[in-house]
Amino acid sequence: MRSSLFALLFAFARSILQSLWNGVWEQLFEAIEYAEEQWHKKGSGEQKKEFVMDKVLGYIENNMELNFLYRKAIELFISRVIDGIIKALNKELGDNWVEKVEQYKDELADFIEFID
Repeated sequence: MRSSLFALLFAFARSILQSLWNGVWEQLFEAIEYAEEQWHKKGSGEQKKEFVMDKVLGYIENNMELNFLYRKAIELFISRVIDGIIKALNKELGDNWVEKVEQYKDELADFIEFID
């Protein structure tokens, strides 16, 4: 997908989801983390992505009504964002980034008491 088309899709999705924007990101990252922890097998990427899509779209649909056009635009946007997040995490932290995150979380817990 060309970057200008994605930028347009981003603007459209953001305008639709204005009131839910922060919650959508929170749901997205929580779902990605959960999916990565649940499915370790290689080749389970589509299963993980489907889970994340369902979780995020479920959150959106529980908080607002979407017509067909808005739903398709949001699905396309969320799909592209998931791919981008996973690609960035794999590039920066390697394929076992969930383990690295746990390691950093443990290190932070030594300094910050509210992290468990």
